[in-house]
Amino acid sequence: MKQWLQSIFATEPQNKKEIIHVLRNAALKKIIDNDCLPMLEALVHIDDLKASDVMIPRHQMDVIDINDSIESIIDKVIATGHSRFPVINGQMSEVMGVFHSKDLVQYYKNPELFDLKDYLRKAYFVPELKHLDSLMYEMRLHHSHLVIAVDEFTNVVGLITLEMIIEQIIGDIEDEYDSVEGERRITEVKEGYYRIKGFCKLAELTQEFGIEFKDKTVETISGFIVKFLGRIPANGEILEIGHYRIEVISADQRKINILLINKI
Repeated sequence: MKQWLQSIFATEPQNKKEIIHVLRNAALKKIIDNDCLPMLEALVHIDDLKASDVMIPRHQMDVIDINDSIESIIDKVIATGHSRFPVINGQMSEVMGVFHSKDLVQYYKNPELFDLKDYLRKAYFVPELKHLDSLMYEMRLHHSHLVIAVDEFTNVVGLITLEMIIEQIIGDIEDEYDSVEGERRITEVKEGYYRIKGFCKLAELTQEFGIEFKDKTVETISGFIVKFLGRIPANGEILEIGHYRIEVISADQRKINILLINKI
């Protein structure tokens, strides 16, 4: 193995494409496990993604208002199943902190003395254009599982959990922002722009937003694109199908994870 590594690195890789080529050759030679290859490729490309590529947008955020009754807070925790909530003061621009649902135990322990303000963790704010690799490092440094994304004018635009970032590396996992029946498959990032999970069904795209791709032999948008191209596209690849521009936000050797679609 040492001799093989010396031979392939006789000249240093000059770009990510060459690094990926080295990794794929290593997998072919059984030096690294095939199951590890998609994760290694995702790590190489992780800095291509920004917070805005994976965040839950503002209008889909589940928040708690500091003035909410304890009954409504409990109802929201039960209904959503989330473990952490941004806490606002009347409006989304005034984020006071983050509440962890496990602290409701303190309410049941002593209802008369429970004050939501006493259990707020510090809220961390990050630019929506921050790259995921540095964001992941900062979240680990601060032991933070949830951060708030803001635009250049410090307006709240969304939130990101650590699980969302990890998902870009190891693939889809069931995290706290997935619904009981499945993950959010379609997210309207801004007007006319949709972030779509690869396993989203074509029928759902048509039914929800009128985005229509017809093919009776495949069910998902991922299957449709793979059939259209005859291969799995690479991260960052852009294609036009009909009246739609499709950008591949995240893909690995096995499947398409996330797409960004807008009408031309």
